[in-house]
Formats: sequence, C-alpha cells, structure tokens
Amino acid sequence: MPRKVDLTGQKFNMLTAIEPAGKGENGVSLWRFRCDCGNEIIENGSKVKTGRKKSCGCLQGLFQDHTGEKFNHLTALECVGRAKDGNPLWLCRCDCGNLHTVTARCLVHGQTKSCGCAKRKGSESARARTKHGKVHSRLYGVWSSMKARCYNPNQKSFHNYGGRGITVCDEWRDDFGAFQEWALANGYDEHAEYGKCTIDRIDVNGDYEPSNCRWVDNVVQGNNTRTCHYVTIGGVTKTVKQWAVENGVNPETAYTRLGCGWDEVDAVTLTDSDEIKAASKLGMAKPVSVSGLGTFRSTTDAAEAIGVSVYRLRGALKRSQPIEGHTVSYAEKVV
Repeated sequence: MPRKVDLTGQKFNMLTAIEPAGKGENGVSLWRFRCDCGNEIIENGSKVKTGRKKSCGCLQGLFQDHTGEKFNHLTALECVGRAKDGNPLWLCRCDCGNLHTVTARCLVHGQTKSCGCAKRKGSESARARTKHGKVHSRLYGVWSSMKARCYNPNQKSFHNYGGRGITVCDEWRDDFGAFQEWALANGYDEHAEYGKCTIDRIDVNGDYEPSNCRWVDNVVQGNNTRTCHYVTIGGVTKTVKQWAVENGVNPETAYTRLGCGWDEVDAVTLTDSDEIKAASKLGMAKPVSVSGLGTFRSTTDAAEAIGVSVYRLRGALKRSQPIEGHTVSYAEKVV
C-alpha cells in the first residue's frame, strides 16, 4: 500500500497545498490548493506535484499578448523577458509618463497599478489632510473623543450622546482646523492641568457647536449634567453640591438629608453644629407617621419603635413601601 504523503503547506509553482480534500473517481488523492492569485481549487495532488497543473487557470492568461492593453495606470508596451519564476515581464508606460517593468501576474491581477506615483500621491494627499500637524496633540484627542461619543456606537458613552441625538456641527465634524481655531480663541489652554480645561456643552441637551460650548474645569462640568438637583435660594439657583460647599455642608450629607425628606434649603444650609442639634430638638427633624403606632418626632424614634434600623426605615420612606407590616410616611407635625 503506497505511503500517504502530506503536502500541507508545500508550494508547487503558483499553488500552495492547504488540506486534503478526499479521493477522486480513480481513488487519487485530492487536495485543496490556494493559487497566488487568491483563488482556491481542488486538484489531483500528484498532478500538481509533477507540474502538470501550475495554477488555478489564471496563469494561462498571463502568457497572452497584452500589447496596448491598459491596467489601471499602466499601459503594456511590450514583453521584455521572463522573471525567475517564468512569469512574463512587461514594459509599461504609466499615466505620469514614467516607464515601468512589471510581471504579467502583478499587471493582470492589479497587484501593481502604477509606477509608484499613485502611492506617492496618496501619501501626499494624506499629509495635506493633516497639514495642521496636530494629530498627536491633546486638542486633537479632545476633537476625536467628541466625535466618537456622538457617532461611534461602540464608545462607552455613546448612549449619553449620540444615542440621545447629540451631534457635532458641520463646521467642526470634518475640519479639525476650524475646531482648533475656535478652541484657541475661546479659552483653551494646552498646558492646563488634567481636569482644568475640558469642553462642556452649556445646554446639556444641545449639540457640540460654537454657540453651545465652552472650556471649564471638572467641577463646573460636574455641576452641569442632566442628573443635577437644583435648589433656588433668594432667587439664585445652584446645584445641591454648590450650595452645600458654599455653606460648609458636606454634599453627601445634603443629599442624605434630601433623601430623608428634609426641606431643600435646610438640607444645604444647616451645618452639623450645636445650632442644628438644638433645632432638631425643637422639631426641625422631619416627623414620621407609622400606622398602628402613631407619629414620631424623628426617623430615629420611629425606627426604634418599629424595631428596625434607621437606614431601613429611610429606604422604605423614600420608596413609599411598608416595613414590618407598617405603612410609613413623613408627617407635618407630631400629633
């Protein structure tokens, strides 16, 4: 019985063996081959090994007379010999006027399209499109990230921007130069510390455009989001965090107070001092009504009466849910 020969990976003329493909009609071993031109064929392995089959069939066209034929930028003038692999060499004239010698395979299959001038022009064009020379600059990164948030569904923040219909104006979208000119004229600082100079949309539901953008730090930007809670005191409107910081109140404390039903002004203005403790004793703390048990001066007293923690009670109050069989709610005053 003849020994089975593994041809995998071996190349014969223009055909490279990929894998066995079974048996032919006469029991001959068939193999799948990939031709240099990219096509794949199934052929008798012995036929390919002995050179009776050299290509998928594309080689036959390579030996035709291509005189006068044009392939991309190259016009074939005459056959001037053979390459080392036997492929015909053709002298061609490029559209730019240069003469160039290329193999029939590269000419016919489009692997060589010009004398090299087309590639050079492409590089020059790319350089022209980025003549600002700022591709690796910090501002270019801001511009690219801005567009990604609006147009790339794979960007992690897309749902907050492009997913909500936020876009970049035509003036900036395809012209970094225009964006750069606006940025430099409107306060952009290339040397600012991280988080001190970020692009911010004044109207959080508006687009990225000159009339709706500014350069601010992370604090200002953090106070200008769709989720901000605003409080108005004396005709002045600010976020909870802004009021809390201004009045010496821990912002987290202010948010906790609001969650417990505190008055907005008290939540952001009353400090953790003897004054607020005294005020609590006078009834400043929010009373809580518990079905079956009565009304209590504070969440602490109510939680103790129910037999649960203050945090569980506050959660039930916030979600308007019963707790331990009792219906709970904030009351206007202790009865």
